Amino acid sequence: MPPIFLLFIHESGHLFLEDLRMLATMDDAPKQVVEDWNTIKEWSGWLDTEGANNTAAHEKFATGFEAYVREGKAPTKVLERIFRRFKEWLSAFI
Repeated sequence: MPPIFLLFIHESGHLFLEDLRMLATMDDAPKQVVEDWNTIKEWSGWLDTEGANNTAAHEKFATGFEAYVREGKAPTKVLERIFRRFKEWLSAFI
């Protein structure tokens, strides 16, 4: 895959992570969204404490998604479902 495409995938992973975080923390968030967010937090090492530096968690997620797109393998079965849904959504735009 061209490096510019992989960069787009990687950076889209960051955007998706932030969108999922915002959706999951809404008062009326769907149960599945909250469960997905909790799975990602646990796997990536995301810290919910105020002022926490989650750069490493962001990079782990974006790199994991990029690898999934490139190789078709996710780190866990649950992440495979999450990554697949995001890939399908993203495919509608590219």
